[in-house]
Amino acid sequence: MKLIFTRGTFREKLFSSMLFTTLTTLMLCSSLLLIVFSSRMEDSARQEADTLISVVSSSISDLRDSTEKIGSKLNRNSLVINAMSGGGAFPQQTYYELYNATSGLRDYVQFYLYDTNGALQYSTSSAGHSRTLPTNWGILLAAASHHGELVFRGADAFSYPDRDAVLYAARSIVNNSGDAVGYFVANLSEDNLQELLEGKFGSRNTLYITDAFMRTIYCSRPAETDSPVPALRSAMLSNTPVSSDEYNYYMRHEPTSGLYIILRQPKAFTRDTTRLLRTVASFLVLGSIALCVFVSFNLSRQLSDPIGKITSAMAEVEKGSLDTRVNLHRSDELGQLADNFDNMVERLKTYMDKLIQGQRDLDEAQIRMMQAQLNPHFLCNTLDTMKWLGKMNGVPEISNISMDLADILRACISTDEFVLLGDELELLNRYIRIQRIRFPGRFTYAARGHEKYIDCIVPKLILQPLVENAILHGLADRDNGSIVLSVSEQPGSLLRIAVSDDGSGIPEGTAVEVVSRESIILTVKPLN
Repeated sequence: MKLIFTRGTFREKLFSSMLFTTLTTLMLCSSLLLIVFSSRMEDSARQEADTLISVVSSSISDLRDSTEKIGSKLNRNSLVINAMSGGGAFPQQTYYELYNATSGLRDYVQFYLYDTNGALQYSTSSAGHSRTLPTNWGILLAAASHHGELVFRGADAFSYPDRDAVLYAARSIVNNSGDAVGYFVANLSEDNLQELLEGKFGSRNTLYITDAFMRTIYCSRPAETDSPVPALRSAMLSNTPVSSDEYNYYMRHEPTSGLYIILRQPKAFTRDTTRLLRTVASFLVLGSIALCVFVSFNLSRQLSDPIGKITSAMAEVEKGSLDTRVNLHRSDELGQLADNFDNMVERLKTYMDKLIQGQRDLDEAQIRMMQAQLNPHFLCNTLDTMKWLGKMNGVPEISNISMDLADILRACISTDEFVLLGDELELLNRYIRIQRIRFPGRFTYAARGHEKYIDCIVPKLILQPLVENAILHGLADRDNGSIVLSVSEQPGSLLRIAVSDDGSGIPEGTAVEVVSRESIILTVKPLN
């Protein structure tokens, strides 16, 4: 991971860093949101299931409580007790009492009165039912064993002859002496139970009601062939959770009735849903990656391109091009950096121009100072006098020296700062003749390559100091030395004038400095 951010160009490192950071943040946020969303969906589904089971349980409890109140009311009715004891001379009144007591539940529940022998005496149902129930088993036996308490059972638990019923409730009817005189029985058909629970457990869910032995007595989807109840019973016995890819199961036990209420709820994220979410997530991730790449690439380019321009401009300035400018025209920090760089280069150029001009002024002042060291008019008049004295006394050497020196002095006092190379070489020849008289036979002089450059303009008296240095220092201990002046053209319309000698040389530490003084490069004005 370190190599990604340390190798490559600044743009590549910036692009990689931004892309990695963005994608990592995107993945973490997406995973966190998915986890939170799944958890909230599961919590919501669990809360919904608990609420629905509570509603169903409340309905069944209300049904039981209402049935128990009816049984208690009939057990306190003297007319009913008398009729069940064998003194029922007025059956119409008994029916009236039965119908009056059960008025609130007759739409859902059918009610029956049996004598102690299990024979049916009275009923609120118009359909045909068993006229006799055995008292030694089933619902009547359970009612007799509970001594006046209401018992609540599922149909399969006791194989009640009324196969349409799914729930039964019964209690014994006792007289004032505490002896059982009959039985009060209520049953609830599957259709009636469906009507009672309609809309209370959700249209997508499936409701199961089992007896105490986990045998199904009701299913909201009767056509369903694959019931989960056996698996739930096995899981409950083995104390293991029931797993399913498509459903969640919620179960509640009713201790008063002994029933189990089971709600099967489709998972919020089924296989198909998960597959769809993965497909959508894949497209979203790919789109996000493409967007991240696009944004990271453009942002890195916006940051790296100005830096690249500034770097290139710095390289040009390093080469000496002080006319280089960045000119980003941006208002951000990079634009401020580019403007500061341009201002710095502009100030540097101004400083260099002033420095060059100052050096030129200094050189001119030095030349003028050298030119003003002698009284030109006095020397020229004196040298003319010496020239005529030499001629009058027959000494040509004095006449020649005086004439050459006078010409050199006249060149010094002239107002012209630049002369032709040919004129400068002529003055140098006059200086050489003077030195040959002074040092007869000790050196030779030759000029090479100057013929086609005699019309070039050069500063006056620029060559004499170089030749003088060669004579005084280079040939000081020689009797037959040589001095060579060479003129050559350099690239860029430049003229190189070099003075060399074959003298004894100079100390090694000052060789570069002296050689540089014996070579001059001038701008050609013009070069014909």
